[in-house]
Amino acid sequence: MTSVLQCLVNLIPVQNYFLRDVRHNTDSCIFLRRANEQSNRSNSTEEMPCNLSCLACEFDKLMLSYYGRCVGIDISKSINSRKSDDLLSREFSCQEPSSVECGLPLTASDFIVSTWRMGEMRHLAGHDQHDAHEFLQALLDKLNEDCKKMEQTIISVKRRSNTSKFLSQNKENNESIRVKTVISSFQGFLKSVLVCQQCGEKRSQNEPFVNISLPINRKATHHQNNYHDAMYRQRLSKLIDIRNCLDHFTEEESLSDLLHCEWCKEPTSMLKQHTFSKLPTILCLHLKRFDAATNKKIDDPVSFPAVLDMGSYLPHWREVEQTSVLKTPDTDACDNTQPLILYDLCGTINHSGGMNQGHYVANVKIEDAWYNCNDAHVRALSSVDEVLKNNEVYMIFYTRRNLTLY
Repeated sequence: MTSVLQCLVNLIPVQNYFLRDVRHNTDSCIFLRRANEQSNRSNSTEEMPCNLSCLACEFDKLMLSYYGRCVGIDISKSINSRKSDDLLSREFSCQEPSSVECGLPLTASDFIVSTWRMGEMRHLAGHDQHDAHEFLQALLDKLNEDCKKMEQTIISVKRRSNTSKFLSQNKENNESIRVKTVISSFQGFLKSVLVCQQCGEKRSQNEPFVNISLPINRKATHHQNNYHDAMYRQRLSKLIDIRNCLDHFTEEESLSDLLHCEWCKEPTSMLKQHTFSKLPTILCLHLKRFDAATNKKIDDPVSFPAVLDMGSYLPHWREVEQTSVLKTPDTDACDNTQPLILYDLCGTINHSGGMNQGHYVANVKIEDAWYNCNDAHVRALSSVDEVLKNNEVYMIFYTRRNLTLY
């Protein structure tokens, strides 16, 4: 679990959300939740305690404490000294932050205990072996829920305070205002396509994702339908590459069951394919190393680049054509024109051990340097090559270099 936190707190978009943009301020969240409780139960004579079950507030405290330790300031006492009752008064005071040795280690035990108290994450409580990917997914879902509550409360307050001005600043209509949460940086969209093999009729829909789980399959390096022959031949000469896994993930496949075709008016054989219709700011790739069917871990080494180009996985360059005789698109003419969408490696989580027990270690990028985080032991790496050469990678984090329309 600490390996996941070590990666999250060092992701630049996450730091920007909590520290630079202050999108979830703990004091403001407590004030809004307390004021909302008092407003809803204004006729009640009972003393209403403030609902402190906000994981986003706990993560905000963790980010502040982490940043404080980086610059040599201990702000934990200052944060904990503020009482929710004081936030409703006109004035409140807190302890001044004290100086500490720069780089003093920070223990995340309080935050982890807070996650255990959340109903949605209670199954991850305790000191038994838990999956890092499962913990990340549950953590992002809960952070998204709590951040969204605060954003929606702020929007509701603005609407009540000055409806006409608020609407004029938001497209001058009654459309729902888009709520941005920390999960927005992780969220992208897959385009799921079904193509009838009998008539070529195509139907598609977008599916949101916050991370991509990629099967590790040696067959992924031996495709029959190659879109980029030169690139494939180059990759085949090496071990399994993460781009081979992405190729396999976005390749069309025949469904075993017949599905109803609206054009044929009968069940027919279908091709199914996933492409990336919208790429996220943070691309999180998860390798499916744990095989529940065989109860074994897949230890095959998977290589990955420091810079990943995702341009070839967009629908225009990857999606099967809608024709009466199905065939893959001729990409020779468009290889030179496909967009260059680059992602820079910013973190990895490695897993050593077997199916039922093991250990997670994180590698994180801070500015231009790489660090290996093994629980309380942190050491500087000589270069990114030490990260790339590790054969036990389980999760990979990339950040988008330049934002475009895709």
